[in-house]
Amino acid sequence: MRTLVLLLALIAWPALAAPPPASDIVTLRNGDLHHGTVAVETLRLETPYGAVDLPFARLAEMRAVDDGAVRVLTIEGERFTGRLVQERFTILRVIEVPLVLHAEDILEVAFAPRRTRPHLAQAADAVEMQNGDVFRARVATSDFMVMG
Repeated sequence: MRTLVLLLALIAWPALAAPPPASDIVTLRNGDLHHGTVAVETLRLETPYGAVDLPFARLAEMRAVDDGAVRVLTIEGERFTGRLVQERFTILRVIEVPLVLHAEDILEVAFAPRRTRPHLAQAADAVEMQNGDVFRARVATSDFMVMG
């Protein structure tokens, strides 16, 4: 009997030792924490320099800032500040009903790392905006002033 229990423990050990699958962590303004997956393919922001669509798989963090705006960080280290176009977010949770949250109730989201297919991209220039946003882009015109 002990041998059977030991054998079953050894078989189950890797499953017990493996960390749980990563999930997004959503912190609400009232302090509530929710674990799950934010069900959105792209995050759309209205920024001072136009609309920006950020693929979900590239998001690292979203944090509320002053005046109802949010600051979004990507896994590449880019930073975007603006107002969310989405009014609601659905959080998919394991063995629970999906949770629908109003965007203004969310204080912060720590996005879990996602597997993405590598893609070849042209070399990009680092662009820093006056509001502090930083992102990679390819400058397509020579009509700009270099600050230094």
